Amino acid sequence: MKGFLKKAAHALLKQNGYALSPDRVRYWTDFPNGIKVIEIKNKFLKSGSNYSVNIELGVYWPDVEALVPGGGFYMVRPPPFACTLSLSLSYIVTNTSSWWTYNKETEKQVSNEIVHLLKAKGFSWLEKCENPNGLLNELTAVNSKERVIALRKLMAAGPGKEA
Repeated sequence: MKGFLKKAAHALLKQNGYALSPDRVRYWTDFPNGIKVIEIKNKFLKSGSNYSVNIELGVYWPDVEALVPGGGFYMVRPPPFACTLSLSLSYIVTNTSSWWTYNKETEKQVSNEIVHLLKAKGFSWLEKCENPNGLLNELTAVNSKERVIALRKLMAAGPGKEA
């Protein structure tokens, strides 16, 4: 969102240890097994004065990606689509991927809803995916077979050991 969401989301993410990327689109924070990323995507709708926004959340586990055929270490902080697992906030909340639509009159209301959902659902989903068992459950739910196999190999090897 042009104004209110950017300010509200930036304050919330900064408060929770996320840093803003140089391109000012993504936010990252590290965790022991990798990186958590949140991306705010905006687009102007051709229908006039309406806009849409989508919030993508992702977790990147370099050790899992190294075991995935064709995977490997991403040299810079990855965007959500390059993460081990990424989902939109709307999918996490409703099990349906969609964009929020807003205009000048509804921007503050939609922004408040998104910030509330990030606090209530988004952060807890990311925290769940920091844990190998939580990530395994989420990867299984979205049927990511190659990453499930890679994570199971990593888990069987034990902490600090290569699979």
